[in-house]
Amino acid sequence: MRFVDLDYNFPAGQDQTFRFVLKKFCKRGDKFIQVGTQTTTLAYDEKGQLDKVQSDLNANGKPDGDEKKR
Repeated sequence: MRFVDLDYNFPAGQDQTFRFVLKKFCKRGDKFIQVGTQTTTLAYDEKGQLDKVQSDLNANGKPDGDEKKR
C-alpha cells in the first residue's frame, strides 16, 4: 500500500466537516491498479479543533464515537 502525505492549508472553521474520497491501489508488477475507494470524514468542533468522536478517521463509514470499543 502506498500512502500520500497531503498538506492542505485551509482554515479549519468551527463546526465544519470535510469529506475526502481516497482511491485505493495495488501494485502488480510495475503498474498500480485501482481496487476501490474509501471515504473519510474530518469533523471540527466549536473551537475549531479536530473532533475525533464525530470524525471517521478509519474510513469505515461510521463516526468513530459510534463504534463499540473492543
